[in-house]
Amino acid sequence: MSEITIRRGTATDAPAILELYITVTSVSGGLARTADEMRLDYVEGCVAKSMENGVLLIAEREGRVVGELHTHGLGLRKFAHMLTNLTVAVHPDAQGRGLGKRLFETLLTHVRDNRPDIARVELITAESNVRGQRLYESVGFRRQGRMEQGILGPHGALESDIPMAWLRTPQQPVRVPASLPYVLGTALLAGATAAGFAFFAARVLGLSALIASSATGIAAAAFVGYAIHRDGRPRQG
Repeated sequence: MSEITIRRGTATDAPAILELYITVTSVSGGLARTADEMRLDYVEGCVAKSMENGVLLIAEREGRVVGELHTHGLGLRKFAHMLTNLTVAVHPDAQGRGLGKRLFETLLTHVRDNRPDIARVELITAESNVRGQRLYESVGFRRQGRMEQGILGPHGALESDIPMAWLRTPQQPVRVPASLPYVLGTALLAGATAAGFAFFAARVLGLSALIASSATGIAAAAFVGYAIHRDGRPRQG
């Protein structure tokens, strides 16, 4: 059987994605919309949003679309750090071969490497979709609650939805090095202070010039070292 390749999607993929959606929802019912609710304008809207501020992935085999994943932002500043409305669809003929996991891994690799502004990718799945939840958890998604009676099942029964999210690992605190002007200014201040102390020690306390200079030199070096350490303390990046 021919190899399945994954590529970035384009606007011209919309008709093929629509055909895929209709096939998947007719056979497995794995999408939120039913077959009769799938329309080209809906798919074109998802494609446009994902291309503008998100990710659109297409899985192909011999030029035929057998898988698709898309997610996009909401276009609001308060939610600029997240991608949502995630949808994944795999043709029945291509299921059971790990394609869904490949699509998710490609998505998350892209987010890690190319979208440092994204800290959260979220999705919602039916509680009965145990297989899907295992897949999502295997690539790093975690459950974030339970939305009771969140979905109307195919036979009219109410079912709970499970919100899940992938979160970027928080960065370690960044250590900011001391600035050169700050170090030079601190050194000059320490030098002036040391010279004054040396004069005081030699004339008032009666210490020899060598002892006074050594003591003040050590004190000045310690002061500069402390100042650099304080200026370079860990800060949240």
